[in-house]
Amino acid sequence: MNDLRLATAGRMVALLIALFSVIDPAITSERPSRADVTVLASSTADTALARQVVKQLANDFTVLRAPFPGSAATVIVGTTVPHGADKIDGTTFGVLPDTAASQVFLRQVRAPLRTNVDARVSVVPVLEARGAQGKQIELTLLADGNIIDRVTRTAQSDTEHMQVPLTFVPTTPGAVTLRVQVQLSGAAARVNSDVMIEVREQKWAVLFFDARPSWMSTFVRRAVERDPRFAVTSRVVTSSSISTDAGKPPATLYDPALMELYDAIVVGAPESVSERDVAGLERFLRQRGGSVVLLFDGNRRGAYERLAPIGVFTNTSNSQGTVIAGATTDSVALRATEWMWPVQLPPDAGVLAMSDANASAATTRRPLVWTTSAGAGQVTVSGALDSWKFRDVAQSGFEKFWQQTIAGAAQASADAIEIRSPSTPVLPGARVAVQLTSRVAALAGGARSTAIRSTAALRLETAAGTSMVRVWPTAVPGEFAGTFNAPAESGIYRLSASADGAAATVPFVVSAEAERGNAFEPDILAGWVAGHGGTVIPASRLNELPALIQGAVTPVNRRAVWHPMRSAWWLVPFALLLAMEWWMRRRRGKA
Repeated sequence: MNDLRLATAGRMVALLIALFSVIDPAITSERPSRADVTVLASSTADTALARQVVKQLANDFTVLRAPFPGSAATVIVGTTVPHGADKIDGTTFGVLPDTAASQVFLRQVRAPLRTNVDARVSVVPVLEARGAQGKQIELTLLADGNIIDRVTRTAQSDTEHMQVPLTFVPTTPGAVTLRVQVQLSGAAARVNSDVMIEVREQKWAVLFFDARPSWMSTFVRRAVERDPRFAVTSRVVTSSSISTDAGKPPATLYDPALMELYDAIVVGAPESVSERDVAGLERFLRQRGGSVVLLFDGNRRGAYERLAPIGVFTNTSNSQGTVIAGATTDSVALRATEWMWPVQLPPDAGVLAMSDANASAATTRRPLVWTTSAGAGQVTVSGALDSWKFRDVAQSGFEKFWQQTIAGAAQASADAIEIRSPSTPVLPGARVAVQLTSRVAALAGGARSTAIRSTAALRLETAAGTSMVRVWPTAVPGEFAGTFNAPAESGIYRLSASADGAAATVPFVVSAEAERGNAFEPDILAGWVAGHGGTVIPASRLNELPALIQGAVTPVNRRAVWHPMRSAWWLVPFALLLAMEWWMRRRRGKA
C-alpha cells in the first residue's frame, strides 16, 4: 500500500511539473544593473594602456570597445580626442599616458590628394617625439602591407619636431591607401596613420615658351620631354618673325586657349616676354588657377614682375660654384657658378632648393628655387642661373629635380571641379563632410551674378546604386558643401560631381581598420572631457577611475523577468519521478 501511495504521489508531482511547464509562470523583480562603459583609445599607441583600463573596470561595469551612444560613460585613453568622438554620449573621462615615458606623436601626414601613374609622390609625416633624445625614430611607408620606403632618424633633443619625406611611385591607376608607421625606440607601441591618394593615368600638359633662346629653358625642357608623365609643347622665338615650335603652341601667351590646354607654362628668359604676354600669364594664373615657372638665366628686370610679389634680386658668381640642395632633403639637387636670390621672400613663399648646401651656418644659405601664389595660381621662380652646365648625373640631380618640380607645378593647377573629401579612409557609418568647387564660378572675378547662377550636383556611387548627396552653396563663390553618412561596408566607393558644364569623379575609401595617427593635445582633451561632465586623470591614478565613474553615473535598476519552469533542470526530477512510478508498478506486476 505504501508503494502504491508513493507511486501515486510521484505521478502527481510529475503531472504538476508538466502542467507548470505548459503554463510557464513569470516572476518579475527589480535588480541593479551594471552600467555600460565605453573605452576608446586615441590611437594604436594607446592600445596597451586601454587594455589596462578595461581590466580595471571589468569587475564593476560592462565594458565596450567601440563608440556606443547608449553608454552611461566613456573613457578616452590617450592625449587627444579620438576619431569617432561625435558618437560619444554621456559623461566622459580621460586617462593620460605616463608623461615620463618616451612617446611619439604622428600629428599629420602630408600627401597630394591625387597624382599620376609613375609620378614620384612625397609622403611627409609630421612628427613630435617626447623623451626622445638620442633615440632612433623609424618611419615606414606601406602599401597593401608591403614596405615601400623606410627611413631612420636619431632625435637630437628631448622634444623633437621633424618632417621626414617618404617616397612612393604608383604604377597602376586607382585609389591607393598608404599607411605610415612610426616607431620610437623605447616606446610601448608604434603609431599608424593612413592616407588615400587617387592615382590617375593621364599626362600633364606643359607649354615651354621662350621669348628668346635660353640654354636654361632648353635643357629643362629636354629633361621634361624624357619623362613619360608629360605632354610637352614648346615655342622658341629666334627672331622677330621666326620661331621653332614643337607640337602646336599658341603664337603668344595672350591666347585664350591657354586656359584649357595646359596645366603649367614654363617661361624661359622671363625678362624678354612682352606686356601682352604677361597679361596672358596673369589671366592663366588668376582665372585658370594654373602654374607658371620662370627660368632665369640672368638678373634682369621686366614686365614679369607684375605676376607676383617677386621683388628685387641679389646675384653673385663664384668659379668654385655652389652646391644646391632640396629644401626637404640632403641630396644634391643642382650646382651653379652663377645664382641669384630675392632680397626678401614673399610671406607665403615655399622654398624648394637652397644654395650653399655644405655650409655649416644656415644663415649663409639662400633660397634659389621657390614658389609663391598669384591669385588662385602659383609661380615658381628659379635663380640657379647656369645650373644647366652641371646637368651630368655625376655632378647633380638636374634632370630629376626639374622633372619633380615641373610635376609639382602642373599638379598644383586647379581642376575644373575640385572635390574635397577626406584624404584618410573613414570608418563605416561615419559622418563625412565634403566640399566641391567649380573653377569657372570661383575664379570669375567674384561677380555676384556668376555666384548666383552656379549650380552643382554630387552623387555617391556604390554597388547597390547611386544616391544623391545634398550640397548647399557657401559664402564663397562657386563653392558647395554637404555631409553624408559613409556606407556601412568597407570598400572603395566613388563621389561624382557636376557643376557649370564640367564633371569630376574621385574615389572614397571606407575601412573599419582606418588609422589617423595621434597628437599631443592634453588641453583639447581636457576641454572636451570637461564639456561632457568628466575629468582627466593620469595613468598613475588609474585605480581611482571606477569610483569616479560610479559617482558620476546614476544607478539604474532594470526589471528582470524570470521564468523558472524554462530551466532544463526540471527534466531531471520529471524523468526520475516517472521512472520511480514505473519501477514500483513493475514490482507489483502492473507494469
